Amino acid sequence: MSVKLYLCTYSEYPTIFSRHFITGISLCRELGSQLLSELQGILNEKNLATLTKQKEILITSRDLIIALKDKLHLPIKEFSENNYILIRLAE
Repeated sequence: MSVKLYLCTYSEYPTIFSRHFITGISLCRELGSQLLSELQGILNEKNLATLTKQKEILITSRDLIIALKDKLHLPIKEFSENNYILIRLAE
């Protein structure tokens, strides 16, 4: 089974109208595909179970993002506190 990884950047926008608002928008770009088995040494069992059950997981931990980047050789040059990684089971 394979997964697709995306680097996402979250941007928050202030509301103009009190009854109509957008809290934020994320822009994601695909980093590549990996085998699910390659994530087993990086993600803990809880994260893997969530990924399997919900078909996707958001990784916001800076340490975990660095571990994914280094161990999977992901093409991430820079990232900020507004970045996260989306991992989605490939269909």
